[in-house]
Formats: sequence, structure tokens, C-alpha cells
Amino acid sequence: MPYTFGELLELMGILPIPPYLGRETEEQDLTTYQTVYAETEGSVAAPTAGLHFTPAVFEELRAQGTEVLDVTLHVGAGTFRPVKADHIGDHEMHAELISVSRSTLLALREHIGQIIAVGTTSVRTLESLYHLAIALRRQPDTPPTALHVEQWLPYEEGADEELTTEEALDTLLSYLDAQGEDTLVFPTSIIIAPSYRYRVIRGMVTNFHQPHSTLLCSSPPSSVTTGTASTTGHSPTTSASQLRRQLAAPALAKPIPIAGASRLSPRTRRRRRYL
Repeated sequence: MPYTFGELLELMGILPIPPYLGRETEEQDLTTYQTVYAETEGSVAAPTAGLHFTPAVFEELRAQGTEVLDVTLHVGAGTFRPVKADHIGDHEMHAELISVSRSTLLALREHIGQIIAVGTTSVRTLESLYHLAIALRRQPDTPPTALHVEQWLPYEEGADEELTTEEALDTLLSYLDAQGEDTLVFPTSIIIAPSYRYRVIRGMVTNFHQPHSTLLCSSPPSSVTTGTASTTGHSPTTSASQLRRQLAAPALAKPIPIAGASRLSPRTRRRRRYL
């Protein structure tokens, strides 16, 4: 009986834990190195910022009136690739596949200015939405298979045209209507570096990052919470009240956490979520 490539990975592969843990993969990693909200297989690493969020934390957040949304970004092996070039402009960014539903786009539209991303991959997903809308305004007839947010698109002349976040999300919703689709699926190679102007998120929750990581290039939005890195693979017992205090920056009414939903398979999967 023939096997699919995914089935072969499940049978013969090994869960790819971060190299900086300095150890081999253990059986417990199949459970602990995974966010509680992971669903769709496809990533090669878990979003460590999301490991801090337990079912109890999500329950408390919802009880306090904080809405939680999901997005999916399939993390690629390039996430472990350090910047070796002397200038960030010479670094080639890897592409990762994004999936965002119509319902999530509508919810984002209703909460502009209140969106907190859980993890830098969620940031990459959300900010890519704005720049995809810019590209579609220029070429509205682009077929779904040709959608792609290029690495330096946000920094090109004219990329910072006058388009509000609301208009950008409306552009994406109209595109879905025209295509008869309910989900946006496209690769992004976007890099967030100094001088980048955030268009979708109000703040982010992030972990510590390794030296020479492209994630360290990110200029922080107006509100940033840095979590403690968990080298054991277990989720820290962070309370929702602590998170809410950290997320509730001035002028931020009800933060809308967003987390990724790509699942790290026992061999190669990962998911992100927004809060």
C-alpha cells in the first residue's frame, strides 16, 4: 500500500525541536512542544509565545470579555536560519504559507486598533494581510495561485500609499467574494525590519529570541510583552489576569488576542494564534 509523504514523515520522522535546547527529542515533546490551540498540520516549529497560553488562560480571558481569534501560518525551516549577511538588505527571507478565514477578517475589521498578536509569526501573518491588499489594489485580477507578499514589498516606493487598515481588510473581503472563496491562502516572505510601519496589530506578546535572528530586527509596536523562554517544553502557568494587565496598554480598550493555528506534527507541524 503506497504512503503519502505526510504519512512517511509520521512513521519515520522525528519532531524537530529548536537546536538551542541542546538535546535530542523526547517523547514528552510530542505533547509539550505544541500549543493547546494547534489544529492544522504543516509547521516545522511551535510558536513559543503561544506555549504560555493554557486552556485556563483562554477561559479566563474570554470570561473577561477578551475575544480570541485564530490564524494559520505554517512555519518553515527558515525560521531557524540566522542572519549571516552584514546588512539586513542582503538577507533572503524564507516564504511561509498563510491561511486566514473570512470570519477572521470580519472580526479583525471590527476590532481595528485593539489587536494583540501572540508570537512574531502571528505578527507576520497579520501584517502580510495589509500588504496583500496593497498588491490586490494594484492588480485586482491576480488569481489565488499567484498571491504572494514579497520580502521587501512594504519598503518599496508607493507601498506606503494611503490605505487604511479598514480599507485593506475590505479589499481582501471583496477579493474573496469575487473569487467565490471563504479563505485566503497565500505565501508570505515579508520581513519586518527597522522603519517598518505596523498596519494591523496594536501590540504583541513575544518570547526571547536567539542572536542573529530576523525576529530581533522587528521594531516593536506600541505595546510589547516579552515572555520568559521555556526550555523545558512546558507551558508556564501564566494567569489571564497577568496577561490582561500586560496587554491592556493605554487607550487599548478590549485587546483582541490572535494566535496561529498551524499544528506542529509529531514530525513537522506548527500553528499560531492571535490574542
